[in-house]
Amino acid sequence: MQDQETEDIGLEIVKIAYKIASERKALQPMVLHVADLSGLCSYIFIASMRMKAQVRGLSVEIDKELIQLGYKKRAIEGQSNGHWVLIDYSDAMLNVMLQEERDYYQLEQIWRRAAEIEL
Repeated sequence: MQDQETEDIGLEIVKIAYKIASERKALQPMVLHVADLSGLCSYIFIASMRMKAQVRGLSVEIDKELIQLGYKKRAIEGQSNGHWVLIDYSDAMLNVMLQEERDYYQLEQIWRRAAEIEL
């Protein structure tokens, strides 16, 4: 389990991602609290878009805002193909994906025991 300070930072990160995704009209943005289910992170953010350019654009915008606010990411994957971008901010995993990828992989079902955080 993550310590409280780290978990609080993770929550701040997903709140920022959620706000940006909502403003950009992302499809079904959501935040799951997975601290009790995963040793990797406390929060998972999921949002989808209809086109690859939108996936790339949203992921770039979220990442840019978080960097400007002083958060440090560990890694980013998938930005070049635009199907599914995963941004690892240690205690927050940010997933921005095409809707068809989201429908196929069903992350919400994988993490069905996680509590959804209402923002």
